[in-house]
Order: sequence, then structure tokens, then C-alpha cells
Amino acid sequence: MTPDDSPKIEPIPVGRTTLADLVLERLITAIGDGDLAQGAQLRDAVLADALSVSRMPVRQALQRLEQIGLVESAPSRFTRVATVTHELAEETIAFAGYAGGVLLRAGMPHADADDLDALAGAAERLGASSDQVEVSDALRDLLRQLIDSGPSHFLGRMLDKSLPAVWCNARRHPSGVEQIIDRDAATALAASIRDSDSALAEASMRRLCRLPV
Repeated sequence: MTPDDSPKIEPIPVGRTTLADLVLERLITAIGDGDLAQGAQLRDAVLADALSVSRMPVRQALQRLEQIGLVESAPSRFTRVATVTHELAEETIAFAGYAGGVLLRAGMPHADADDLDALAGAAERLGASSDQVEVSDALRDLLRQLIDSGPSHFLGRMLDKSLPAVWCNARRHPSGVEQIIDRDAATALAASIRDSDSALAEASMRRLCRLPV
């Protein structure tokens, strides 16, 4: 990547106080949308220029992206967007299924009617998704609703940190949408949530992500 080949990332407005978080959000979106392609070299000076920020928040954001596997680096050699292999994609979806299932089992008994309705609606939208972009967006939204509606939970915090990787890797899954989720299980998940059956919801979440129950 050179200054003449700057990525298509919207510059960050001056005066915001959490630049590293804003840079992180922009880079996650660019990776998920493919504006920063798999294997693309990432140079902090070029990214800082594209985002109209200093290099420090870019470096901080790249470190956080490396921690969740969206960026890989070798000292004095390269920093680049990680390539999503079939194995990585499968591991990502499995993590979402196991973590989401546990959070459903633990959180549903404490959720109010509005939260349960929102969760069921998110599951229904996931089941109705028709392409890889829609599925990855709907899976992210379901997991986000699950994180936000449940009690504070260690696994929820871990899923929260990993959610950008789940979204990006689902979007870039090399085997396509049918390998990401079982859409029939999404219908069963929505029904189990509306019935307040947390055990069945956990099982349905695992089936949704094609995991053994």
C-alpha cells in the first residue's frame, strides 16, 4: 500500500476524544466490507493519512485487531490483513455457537419480555437472511442483542471483544453462506426464545452454527 493507493476509509473528524476506538471501527468496517482485502499490507503512516489522524491511534487499533486475529504481523517484515482460511472460519462460527448458547442458557431466565422479543426477532431476521452479507450482519446483530440483554458475564465480555472478528470472518467465509448457519435452526431458536425455553434455545444456537448438541 502506498500513499497513491490509499484505502477507501472515511476520514475521522477532528475533535473526537476516542481516536483509537474510532480508528478501530473504521478498520473493522473496511476489513469486513473488503475495502482492505485479505493479505493487504497495512502501513500505519498510510492509514493515518487516509483517516486524518496521527499514527499512534492507528498503531493502537492495529494491535487490537491483531489480538482478535483480523491482522497478522511479523516484526520488521509486515503487518497485513489476515486471510480467512476454511479452518479459521469454522473455528469462528463454532465459537459464536458455543458462546451464544451458554449466554442464552444463562441469560434468558433474567431477561424481561422486551429483551426476549428483541432476541427472537434477531433470530428470525437471521433465518430470513439470503446472502453472506445479510447472514453475517444478522449473526452479529443477534450476538450483540444477546450480549446487551444478558447479565454481566465473563463469556459475554469475551464474545463482545471477539464480535468484530466473528462478523468479519463470517462475511469472508470461503465456503459461503450455507456453511455459516443452519437457517432452519434459526426458526427453532426464535420459537424457543419466545417460549422462554433456555435449554432448547442453547441447543438451537448450537444447531444454528452447525455444532453437535
